[in-house]
Amino acid sequence: VPYNTYSLFTNADLKFPKVADENGNLMEMSHSRFYSALYSKDRDYRERAFKAYLKPYVDNVNSFSSLFNGNLKANIFYAKARKYNSAREAALFKNNIPISVYDNLVEAVNKNIAPMYRWASLKKKLLKIDELHPYDVYVTLFDQKLEKKYSYEESKQIVNDSLKIMGEDYLTSLNKAFDNRWIDVYETKAKRSGAYSSGTTFGVHPYVLLNWTDLLNDVFTLAHEMGHNMHSYYTGLHQPYTYANYSIFLAEVASTFNENLLLDHLIKISESKEEKLFLLEKYLNNITTTVYRQVMFAEFESLTHSKAENGEALTPDVLCKLYKDVYQKYWGPEMKIDEEESYTWARVPHFYYNFYVYQYATGFAASEALALKVKSEGEPAVQKYLDYLKVGSSDYPINILDKAGVNMNSQEPILAVTTKMNQIIDEIENLI
Repeated sequence: VPYNTYSLFTNADLKFPKVADENGNLMEMSHSRFYSALYSKDRDYRERAFKAYLKPYVDNVNSFSSLFNGNLKANIFYAKARKYNSAREAALFKNNIPISVYDNLVEAVNKNIAPMYRWASLKKKLLKIDELHPYDVYVTLFDQKLEKKYSYEESKQIVNDSLKIMGEDYLTSLNKAFDNRWIDVYETKAKRSGAYSSGTTFGVHPYVLLNWTDLLNDVFTLAHEMGHNMHSYYTGLHQPYTYANYSIFLAEVASTFNENLLLDHLIKISESKEEKLFLLEKYLNNITTTVYRQVMFAEFESLTHSKAENGEALTPDVLCKLYKDVYQKYWGPEMKIDEEESYTWARVPHFYYNFYVYQYATGFAASEALALKVKSEGEPAVQKYLDYLKVGSSDYPINILDKAGVNMNSQEPILAVTTKMNQIIDEIENLI
């Protein structure tokens, strides 16, 4: 109930102020315009959009605080009624994920937060600004002079080339999907937006929905969705109906694994320094948003639940301070936090998903570790990965990853990500 009310409030009832865009045209701020504005090269516009977007959250903070606390109390009530030690334990129990995996993730990232501070410092230097603000973290530092166009046919070949390391079995399955119309490629009237893989429909191969626009992002989306598609395909082939699906904890591993190999391939074949810098920055942003930012959310979520479980009152002021302190810790001394950013807890829908966000980070870290094994060990690691795709939900997620060669109770997968981030920053610094 708290999420349904939150969703209606933020998506239907919230009124955003008007703001002047880059050309001075007055427009009403919205969710999508806000995200678009954060990539704008016009810093004044980014700041205006940032403050305008967060204004209704500031103005309605008491209502958002009530919804947020209502959600926490519901989670805590159900956990206590079912005799769990905490709401977090209750949320993780469904997939038999030990609390230690969650704690280990947060601890490992906190111990290895230095690459984020390096990235913040480099961003500030390259943007030539005195202070780095929250509205500066998404803007592109390295533009390609002309955005390349990628046709769908050309992109199929690029994805094939990037996944050659996976061997004949995987490539044959991939091309079965390409050659037999498993993919709805282009935008048409009344078609839903975005991209989607249908998952395992028992007895039928999985389908993929795209809305192709010839951009680099579409190539990554194709690789990503085909990762899901192959996961569902292999699971459907090798598991009975009962186990012919896979948990959310595992869902993003196969998709980000493909993106990892695609990015490596594109960097290798890049034709200019500018193109290589553009791709390296893209990967850094993936790590920032999928690992560090999601772990920051996970830490805030755990912190707020713990305080509520201990009977502490989470007033709007307390929530703002908690969020601001966590945000400062993850971005470090180079970040100057605007007051509006401390209200971001009020606008994140994932805080109503009950300890969901940590799985983005564990999935990304697991795929990084698996890709590293495939690149360094070759055929034995490829076979383990293919076996991983076939298991579905016939075992618990932690055990499935362990058999594939990734121990999510250790810090190794997180260290693989932080090491890669440092290496990419080194490479960017050398190139510039």
